Amino acid sequence: MTPSLAPKPGPRAGAGRLTERLRGWISPKAMGGAPVDPSPRPNVPKLLALNPPHGAFADLEARLADDAPQIRVLGAQRGGKAPEGWLALPADLGRRGALRWLTDQSPSVVLSFGPITPDPMLEALIEAEIPTIIAGVPAIAQTHLRHQKDRRAIRTALGAIRVAFAEDADAVRSLRAIAPAQARVELLGPIVALPDPPACSSAERDDMAQSLRARPVWLAAFPDPDELAAVLAAHRTLLRSSHRLLLLIAIEDERGGSAMAGQLRAEGWRVARRGVEGEPDDTTEIFVADAADEIGLWYRLAPVTFLGGSLSGARLADPSGPASLGSALVAGPNRGDAPRAEAADLLKRLSSVGGLRSVAEGDELPSTIAELLVPDRAAALAHAAWDVVSDGARVQDRLVAEVADALRHVVE
Repeated sequence: MTPSLAPKPGPRAGAGRLTERLRGWISPKAMGGAPVDPSPRPNVPKLLALNPPHGAFADLEARLADDAPQIRVLGAQRGGKAPEGWLALPADLGRRGALRWLTDQSPSVVLSFGPITPDPMLEALIEAEIPTIIAGVPAIAQTHLRHQKDRRAIRTALGAIRVAFAEDADAVRSLRAIAPAQARVELLGPIVALPDPPACSSAERDDMAQSLRARPVWLAAFPDPDELAAVLAAHRTLLRSSHRLLLLIAIEDERGGSAMAGQLRAEGWRVARRGVEGEPDDTTEIFVADAADEIGLWYRLAPVTFLGGSLSGARLADPSGPASLGSALVAGPNRGDAPRAEAADLLKRLSSVGGLRSVAEGDELPSTIAELLVPDRAAALAHAAWDVVSDGARVQDRLVAEVADALRHVVE
């Protein structure tokens, strides 16, 4: 250990001087109800978040700001372009370089995200005795398990950090298999962004529901042009056994709505548009919802949603909207690409718990939609999906509680 490099923000450094001040920041009542001084303070406690998922970190930061507004939160990313306001963590730091970098940042607590690996930054955190929480930890990679040196380094880390929050049961088993007896390994789940359901007017929803007159409805959310034939073929098949069934097709804008309505009418469909007729009538077979900012309305009205882009491999529609608003989700085999990694991850988690129905090709749509138009079956699927999207709040609440507890221990 190199004393000149290793920061000591834990109980060994300045605890007495910070105790009264930090208690006042976290709980003003602890200082007799005195108002909190909002002016900058030289010793404001810092939470350093290493490599956090961008969307999830924004939610976590907001929750921390509500619970402890005087705590300074710093995000740091290794490699790539860091978001504005984040620290760029050099990718080639050795242990001594990591110690110097930590000295410059002087964090009180570190919240790291991702796998536990033999890493100079992790070694530096342990050497500097900075309280460290690691979240979203996957199972240990086999490449590390095969090497005794790596296993020993990971075992040492698990014994030294405050807690490892595993992302699934396999990760828990993997970590506990080599962790020392005193190590804290807990199942928490993946760290994900919280859904922000698209809004709609409750009055508008009530009016539209009344105009539908309890007709059965399903929604194709932003289908790719290459998927339209499969959607229409499915609807044509479904109409044979449910002649009042209405298909809603949500698209991006009114110009596309005009072209789509014209195409559908040329093919013999009875069509109405949101941008023209406003509402479907009793004879409408397809309603073109050509105002993208109203997608929250259609997710609330349609008990079943087909996710556009999931059959063709084109840009994938966001699955969090229907999943968080009670519409049973049907998706093809496409699970998104790198720019939509969060959508792909959500679809994977939904699929694992029965929160969506997968189809391999367009020919499977009619039977799948027909099955989910049975209310009980759609409700069961939607409930499973809601459990998945709402679980992110529980995960973040647990992280906030652990961070707050770590900060209290730092200054006591």
